[in-house]
Amino acid sequence: MADRGRPGQIYCLGDNEPLPLETFHNHFASLIGAPPVRTRSLRTVRGIVRAMNFLSRLTGRKPLVTEAIIEMATLNVRMENKRMRDELGVDLCYPTFQEGLAHCATSYLAEEEE
Repeated sequence: MADRGRPGQIYCLGDNEPLPLETFHNHFASLIGAPPVRTRSLRTVRGIVRAMNFLSRLTGRKPLVTEAIIEMATLNVRMENKRMRDELGVDLCYPTFQEGLAHCATSYLAEEEE
């Protein structure tokens, strides 16, 4: 990016496949033999975070999770990697998330064995 990118430009680095985070997390969990990700409704999560933040204020502690983090983590956006390919000339080593996660899982499992 330092050689080919334009200053101030934003580049999305990733494959061409739209992917919900839950699918990503569950695929990785299955590769490493972990249970599927447990999900809750956004309304439930927001309620829990508000309660946690209220208790944090009462106890004078810093909140573990903020509503802004929940909003960011649940944001549903579609990004395009056209600039990555056209301007930076990036050719992905792992063209799909499945291939990339398989490599990560293999590395993770190898480290766990050590």
